[in-house]
Amino acid sequence: MTHERGPYTKSSVRREQILAAATVVFGEVGYASASIREVAQRIGVSHATITFHFPTKAELLAAVLKRQESNFAAMLDAAPAAPMQFLAGVCRLFEHRRSDPRDSEVFLMLAAEAWEPGHPAHAHMVWRYGRLRDTLVAVFTALAEQGLLTPGADPVEAARVGVALTDGLQLQWFYAPREVDVGADLARYFFGLLNVRGGRELEALLRAH
Repeated sequence: MTHERGPYTKSSVRREQILAAATVVFGEVGYASASIREVAQRIGVSHATITFHFPTKAELLAAVLKRQESNFAAMLDAAPAAPMQFLAGVCRLFEHRRSDPRDSEVFLMLAAEAWEPGHPAHAHMVWRYGRLRDTLVAVFTALAEQGLLTPGADPVEAARVGVALTDGLQLQWFYAPREVDVGADLARYFFGLLNVRGGRELEALLRAH
């Protein structure tokens, strides 16, 4: 038995198409230079079709950011309870992004231009960087409590450097995709923070996938 797709389902599909196209456009040219018309052209619809779902460019950006966060919310929420699995998951995430870099592109583009407080994404970026740092602090603290970090490793410092390293590696990857492997370089950073037992646990998780 087949079921016809109702108006709500069709509307949800259209919204997803719009958000996927907007992610690409914002990632390519940033928020300031992007236009709703360009997003519409990417998927072959009218300007009015976009504004029916997202009346303003700021609302479209907010929806893109919310969509991006929803993709990683569960992973971040689970991180403190399963810290080693989180580190392995981060490495695998960037392996996946080698074939689909859209999330990295839009994040780095917006992070670069949203430093100004008046930018629509500024508050979101402040919150997101804070959440990433807090998550990594919780992860490294949990690993230290489990006796898996190297002696003297500071979870707060390790988290701050880890976030900076992630952004920096992604930027280098965009310029030299054949020379930079973000996932592999992050794995080496994590191994440097772990003691022998911790390194073995992370290696086993990475090999299992």
